[in-house]
Amino acid sequence: MRVSDLIDPTIKSWNWTAILETIHAYEDHLRSIFASSSNLPDKLVWLPTKNGNYTSRSGFGVSVVKEILHRFVNFNWQSNIWRTHTAPKIQTFIWKAAMEALPTNANLFYRGIQVDPNCKRCNQTETCYHILQDCPFSRRVWDLSPLHTNMSLLPSTLLDWIGKIKLAVNLLPTGISSTSLNAKKPPQQPITTNNDQLGINLPHPVLPLISQPFPHHVASPAPPPDSDLTSLFVISCFTYAAWNATSLVSGLGWYFRTYTDSYAVSDLCQYSTATRTHVCSALEAEAWAVLSALRQAQTCGFEAIHIFSDCQVLVKLLNSEDIHTAIHAILGDIRAICSSFKLSLFSFIPRLANGKADSVAKSALQAFVSNIVP
Repeated sequence: MRVSDLIDPTIKSWNWTAILETIHAYEDHLRSIFASSSNLPDKLVWLPTKNGNYTSRSGFGVSVVKEILHRFVNFNWQSNIWRTHTAPKIQTFIWKAAMEALPTNANLFYRGIQVDPNCKRCNQTETCYHILQDCPFSRRVWDLSPLHTNMSLLPSTLLDWIGKIKLAVNLLPTGISSTSLNAKKPPQQPITTNNDQLGINLPHPVLPLISQPFPHHVASPAPPPDSDLTSLFVISCFTYAAWNATSLVSGLGWYFRTYTDSYAVSDLCQYSTATRTHVCSALEAEAWAVLSALRQAQTCGFEAIHIFSDCQVLVKLLNSEDIHTAIHAILGDIRAICSSFKLSLFSFIPRLANGKADSVAKSALQAFVSNIVP
């Protein structure tokens, strides 16, 4: 049996009748795989990487993945270590502690070095967790530290302890009573420009720009000044996807408007919503929002479309020929539909400036979830 035997050639989608008759045990898995309707050619890809290209690093990772302990699976290395607001050498130290790679007596003894594996202070086995938390000397240090958190109540495993220690709140420093608080700051000198030929102190021209708030509305750029495209009526489309990681349900929202407010798009295609199930990631949900919006734009007969999305990864993929193994079929259908337009553009927009599409998508998701009978 081939994959083509399970696809309906008429609608170019999964033939669920054939699937339920042959491999019904894989129904839920196949529902999370999108069958492209654009007849994409078969291509060999390396699934462990997002772009489908093999690297020696990814191959080595696959070869040792079975050796990774189960306790590492649910540990967030980025938020707990590499994205913490501290010095790089502190991040490296925490990483070594999490990997139990610090040169403790127990680790040295395990590697064949003739040392006493016990702690010199309490005569207990000196592990990474012991020197950081379990040793009586370490507990005394934590008790004297200006922290609002009671360190004795933290988890008893090293990875859980690292994940909780970053949430500790520092108290105000002590000993400031010996410092004079009445010291006056020197008067601030005005910033002058380089072209001060008259000896007049002028304010720096950049300062007023810095004090201005960031605009919540991002204006749509004009279409490129091409002689064949200047007569096109370009429609802007703002998309957003709200995704529930637990139920794998996504609410899709988008709306159309023009570059100028002198022409209003018909109410039929101004605000639109949709929902999809078996969506495996937020990136896939954002791709579905773009594809759904393009399908409606094609149905409405638009000749030129400018898609705005707050997903930078998706916008970069659409503005290039790169692939992504998780959404390869969806990207293929998006590019196939774009070929039917005379002009199609993709731009990134900050989430704060995409509030309308955000609220529409979240409303669609909430309405779908509320209609599910428990």
